[in-house]
Amino acid sequence: MCYDFFLSCQASQTKFHSKAFSKSCSLDTLQIPHANSLTSIWFPTLISKVFMLLVQMLNPLMVVMLMCPGAVAVQSEHAFPDIPFKAFNTFVEQNFSSKIMLTTVLMLLFTITENTDLLNLHQWQQHPQLSDENKVDLSSWIKSLGYEIQKQTTGPKFKTLNLIPDNQVITKVATKLNDLAEILGLNSFDSDGRQIQNLQSISKKEILPILIICPPSNTCSDKKC
Repeated sequence: MCYDFFLSCQASQTKFHSKAFSKSCSLDTLQIPHANSLTSIWFPTLISKVFMLLVQMLNPLMVVMLMCPGAVAVQSEHAFPDIPFKAFNTFVEQNFSSKIMLTTVLMLLFTITENTDLLNLHQWQQHPQLSDENKVDLSSWIKSLGYEIQKQTTGPKFKTLNLIPDNQVITKVATKLNDLAEILGLNSFDSDGRQIQNLQSISKKEILPILIICPPSNTCSDKKC
C-alpha cells in the first residue's frame, strides 16, 4: 500500500513543485496500517487456507469429526454402601475380636469398596451363567485378596481378625471378605442367581469430610492480630 502510494507521488513530481510534493507525501498523510489490523486480515485468511487444504487431503466427514469436541465417556458410579451402623457393628462384633482397632476395620471396609471389579469376577464364579462353568463358593479372586490382607497386615492387627494362622487362614479371610461384601449390599446377583447389575466404582461423595477454613495457629503472631 505504501509502495503504490510512493509511486503515485513520484509520478506527480513532474506536475507539481517539489514543495507541494513533499507536503502531499508527508508522514501525516501516509496511512500505515496498524499491526493489529494486519493480524485481523491475514490470520482468518490463513485459517481458511488450512481448512481448505484439509478438505482436499482428507475426507470431508473426517474433517467435521476432527472439528467436533470429543465426547468424554463418564463411568457411572455406585453410591457408597449406606447400611445402618448397628448392622455393621454387629457384623464386626461377630466376626472379629473385641480388640480390633478402627484402622483395621476401615482398612477392611475400603478394601472391599475399592475392589468392585474383583467382586464382579468373584460373584460370577459363585453364580455361573454357562453350562460348562463350575460353581465355587470362594473363588481364587477373593482368596487372592485375602492373601494380600494377610501379607500386608502386621501380626498384632492380624490377630484381632480372630484367625489362627494355619493352612486354612486364607480361606477364612476370604470368607469374612465375602460376608462383608454381602452385608454392604455389593451384590451382582440376586438370591435366585440372576445377574442384576455389574458393580461399578464406589462413589466417595457421601463420605467426603466437611472442612472449615481457619488459621493454623491458636496464638497471635504479631501485635495486629
